[in-house]
Amino acid sequence: MSFPFVQELFRFLHAYGSFFWHIRILCSSFLHINGSKASALTKGGPLAIVSLRTFGRVRGMTLEQLKKSAQNRFASYGFDGTSLAHIAEDVGIKKQSIYTYFKGKDELFLQVFSDASENEWDSTKEFIERSKSLPIAEFLQGFLLHHKERFERNTDTKFWLRISFFPPAHLYDEVMEKVYTYLDGLEKLLEPIIRGAVQEAQLDPKIDAEQATVAFLGVLDSVFVEMLYGGPERLEKRLDASWHFYWRGVSGK
Repeated sequence: MSFPFVQELFRFLHAYGSFFWHIRILCSSFLHINGSKASALTKGGPLAIVSLRTFGRVRGMTLEQLKKSAQNRFASYGFDGTSLAHIAEDVGIKKQSIYTYFKGKDELFLQVFSDASENEWDSTKEFIERSKSLPIAEFLQGFLLHHKERFERNTDTKFWLRISFFPPAHLYDEVMEKVYTYLDGLEKLLEPIIRGAVQEAQLDPKIDAEQATVAFLGVLDSVFVEMLYGGPERLEKRLDASWHFYWRGVSGK
């Protein structure tokens, strides 16, 4: 199909109005690919606006696909075992196209990890806000089960947890900054709840709320380790035993 023919077809369809709207969009796309004259035909008009909006949506979709593919690859094969070529192949684009969005694999990895960290933090805050009025035993045990269930069902959680324990050596500082931000923020959210439970005599009045909070995070950490290294049976065993002795210690029962 020659370029002049497409130009004439575009003008013909333009004259006949909205009935041919979608066909005009296809013609415009063809013209854009084959030369800059298409820009002159559509510049400033509604078709140009639609084309820009469509491009923006497609670009956004490709970016999300890239990050999702990268997350799956990094979670399954690690940083060193993942290549940009494989990620591009998953998405259906050329490897060079990734550089439209990211400078390289390091930047892509850090963006995916940052997104996963934000998702985990949002999920944690949502659970705490929804459940903080429960009896303290139900709240704390439910918090542990919440993380267990997220690990079993959510790929973001699996990726985030694995990278938190095994970050790439050259990106250790960047990864651990996110991890410590999460843990420090979690401690700040949990301590007032535990302190309130001490004051209400739901917990042993003699315990220190700050120490009880740090000890609880130690229980959570042991559960995280079993999520990564053990199967479902070992995880259940670790979770039951850790919770049993933690609760005996803080409740005095």
